[in-house]
Amino acid sequence: MNELIGTKIGEYEIVEHIGHGVAADVYKAHQAKLNRYVAVKVLSPTFVKEQAFLARFIREAQAVAQLDHPNILPVYAFDRQDDLVYLVMQYVNSGSLDDLTGQPLPLDFTLNILGQVGSALSYAHNRGIVHRDVKPGNILLGPDNWVLLTDFGLVKILETPADLTPSGMSLGTPAYMAPEQVAGDRVDHRADIYSLGATLYQMTTGRVPFEGGTGMAVAFKHVSEALVPPRKFNPSLPPTVDKVIVKALAKEPDLRYQTVDKLVAAFKEATEGTKAPAKHPTPMTLKSASRQTLAQKVPTPPPVSIPLEAIWPPLKESPVQGGKGWTLLAAIAGALAGFFLILWAVAALLIRLL
Repeated sequence: MNELIGTKIGEYEIVEHIGHGVAADVYKAHQAKLNRYVAVKVLSPTFVKEQAFLARFIREAQAVAQLDHPNILPVYAFDRQDDLVYLVMQYVNSGSLDDLTGQPLPLDFTLNILGQVGSALSYAHNRGIVHRDVKPGNILLGPDNWVLLTDFGLVKILETPADLTPSGMSLGTPAYMAPEQVAGDRVDHRADIYSLGATLYQMTTGRVPFEGGTGMAVAFKHVSEALVPPRKFNPSLPPTVDKVIVKALAKEPDLRYQTVDKLVAAFKEATEGTKAPAKHPTPMTLKSASRQTLAQKVPTPPPVSIPLEAIWPPLKESPVQGGKGWTLLAAIAGALAGFFLILWAVAALLIRLL
């Protein structure tokens, strides 16, 4: 649909084609009224022609546009022009988590991303909105790895026309779809928890939980094939983290974490203490350290007060009492002084002889 470049949709002048998918094409557009760039997602004509689509589109788009969260990409507007149905969103000139996949990512980074995505999903789930397509490509990363979760509710808006997929099967991305979503069963917020678990699997192993020759084959593996624990592909992964991811990817919704907040809390607890300890500085040697430096590094022990009684028994316990006791003490002190005087004299004589 590059023929839209240079044209106007509503008040938005299409500048550049920036993305393409089965459901929509995404364009960078300029909104002259506010002098800003926006992203315009133009839905595929296949969906627009579906019976009763517009009523569903308006209902779901209105719900998504009400989401106001720092980790959810804002939807500014939605409308229809001739045969074009479109959503207008904030334009973000950055990559996505998908750009970093292909190798295991650090656990602290993974926890940071999980916390932000989890916060966005929890906010939406509490308002009755399910994302239905949580995946790395929908997790935009801004400066300092700030997360913006995009395409909220798009799958629900585009409920699958019968001529595109097998009967009953829902739209979504096969590598991250919950089994109930693949089977066309009722989907609730726990499908997002499964998809988030699949995203965690990829972040910690560098690969998706199930692979296959076609999207259909991958999708049905979520239903019928046993999950290979992530530690098999990343042996350095702590067993506690492995256990959390496996539970998030349980095929039965009742066996998963029942809220995304519980998943985030479990992953955080599982990663505590897994970071490498800080390196201690090498001890300084006496040759390389000055006396002042050593004094700064080795604290002076606090002064210790020793009572006189500990080195000299109290006079009241002495067998010598009254004035006789003081006389005896004076005699002992005089004897000691005389002894040290003799030692000083001998030392002086030796110095002269040497």
